[in-house]
Amino acid sequence: MPLCPPQLKDSVLTSCLELNFHAFLRAVERLLSAMGYEDVTVLTRTGFVGRNSDGGCDITAFRPVPGGRRAVVVQVKQYGPERAIYRKTLHELQGVVLGRGAAEGLLITTSSFSPSVEAATFAAAPVAPLRLIDGAQLADYMALYRVGVSKAAAESSNLAGQFRLDRSLFTQLERTYTGVGRPRPGTKVYAGVLVALTPRKRRP
Repeated sequence: MPLCPPQLKDSVLTSCLELNFHAFLRAVERLLSAMGYEDVTVLTRTGFVGRNSDGGCDITAFRPVPGGRRAVVVQVKQYGPERAIYRKTLHELQGVVLGRGAAEGLLITTSSFSPSVEAATFAAAPVAPLRLIDGAQLADYMALYRVGVSKAAAESSNLAGQFRLDRSLFTQLERTYTGVGRPRPGTKVYAGVLVALTPRKRRP
């Protein structure tokens, strides 16, 4: 049963999308640490688009297992609900896992996965196991581990036991970490065009 009711889930994901990318990575870092991952390290990318110098890896971590721990490569996609994750992204993550010599990959997104992704994940399992967390699961985990989500105080009898958005965490992360954020809905993004002032010579 989902921990987040639909209204709270929407609030959590909207707050995640409003963070600049670096601040969002830090929220994911806190969540992974709360989930029991060890040595969680955010790498160099601070923008929500483009490739980074770490070869498609946003976070590294270790997952404790009986007798030791497994190296995990984490890729984070801060996408709106209209942009699903497709099989190509999983293939890229599998390559990153193999290239870095990790034991498994973890893909976390604020959006969703296309229907073809499940089959791709199963096919990749023998070579590079992949774990997927979509937006709905992300909101549930954040509620479960109290990252950006808190429970109402016991004094509020009408709300006791219910989850609510912890806006203070998102505000703190946004103020502490700088990076390139996603354009807000309705915001126009203009691309610069370089125009040569010297006319090119025509070929004879």
